[in-house]
Amino acid sequence: MTFFDYDKASSKVEYYEILQDLMERWEYEIVEFKEAKGGYNEDKIGQYFSAISNEANLKQQQFGWFILGVSEKVDKHVVGTSFKAGKAELLEKFKYTISKELTDGISFLDVIELSPIVNDRIFRVLMFKIPAAAVGIPTGWKNKYYARNGESLVPLPQAKIDIIRH
Repeated sequence: MTFFDYDKASSKVEYYEILQDLMERWEYEIVEFKEAKGGYNEDKIGQYFSAISNEANLKQQQFGWFILGVSEKVDKHVVGTSFKAGKAELLEKFKYTISKELTDGISFLDVIELSPIVNDRIFRVLMFKIPAAAVGIPTGWKNKYYARNGESLVPLPQAKIDIIRH
């Protein structure tokens, strides 16, 4: 299933294909989609960072994804986001701000800004690439650890903390 079109000559072709692939599957513990048309709560992003990072470690994956600009109402579709739109420095400053509250100053591996095309209209989608928690150290946000239970964001259970620590 094709959810959008894109410029095949773009240097970001790999990321468009990853987004297409992620949209084909439903959300799971290391992938989260948010509509975020106008913006999104930065504290929630920190919590999702913690959860996705911890779950990626538990699933022995190198990273997970937090994606803004994709709705899941009824079905997955691109809606675009204006989160930190404008100057590129806004996203760089955001990465730094988030890292200050995460365990050991961990940060996004990358923030990819895409421009998928739907019905001849260009939208903006942000893909945040989140590293797995370090071996032996759960990723915390503001000194609290988070996990995913299906699609829900929950406190990291002690059993999962123990698995990450060992």
